[in-house]
Amino acid sequence: MLGILLLSGLTVALAADVKPLDSVPGWGLVIDSVGDCSFSHDGGKFTIKVPGAYHDLWPQSGKVNAPLVLQEVEGDFSVTVALTRIDKAERDTRIAGLAGTTSFHAGSLVIWQDAKNFVRFDRTQMDRNGQPITSCYLHVFKDAVRVVETSTVVPDKPTQLRLTRKAAALTAAYSQDGGKSWNDLAPQKIDLPAKVKAGIAALNNTTRGNTVTFEGLKVEK
Repeated sequence: MLGILLLSGLTVALAADVKPLDSVPGWGLVIDSVGDCSFSHDGGKFTIKVPGAYHDLWPQSGKVNAPLVLQEVEGDFSVTVALTRIDKAERDTRIAGLAGTTSFHAGSLVIWQDAKNFVRFDRTQMDRNGQPITSCYLHVFKDAVRVVETSTVVPDKPTQLRLTRKAAALTAAYSQDGGKSWNDLAPQKIDLPAKVKAGIAALNNTTRGNTVTFEGLKVEK
């Protein structure tokens, strides 16, 4: 339940812990396939804490085990969320045994059919051989194969992400001025059913863990 603190005559709402398979109004069903993440919300904010273990949405050669919060949606729609916190990935913290050298943290906006067919739009906090990289990174997976990969480097500041589906067209966009202006990535074609799920995810390939805070999720027809 949502905690309440009385302080000098003021009533302050504390973040409520959320359990896997809870349905959170305005956000959706909480999914934690590994069972080692923690979740909390306080109205307009939702925080996911991922431990120092591999949590990804990578059906080709990795795992599809990242924590998700999803709600059902049908037809044409836009889904928007703000990323206000993503822990920085540090050099040489990539989990042993994973390919590559990039340490990777992300908060993601997701359109989901199943573990082999989905869209993820990441706001990343990466480190590649000591070089920090922040980006907005779009992936589309079809039958477990990545069929779209496009990204742009962005300043390290709070970022809003938006995915818009209209028939078979997908547009990903980001804003770093509170939604006053939006920057579109190249439009893409997608092959997803009319009924899908939309929501958020948190990703991590490091031993340090990743805490992501989302704000103001909106799903609009």
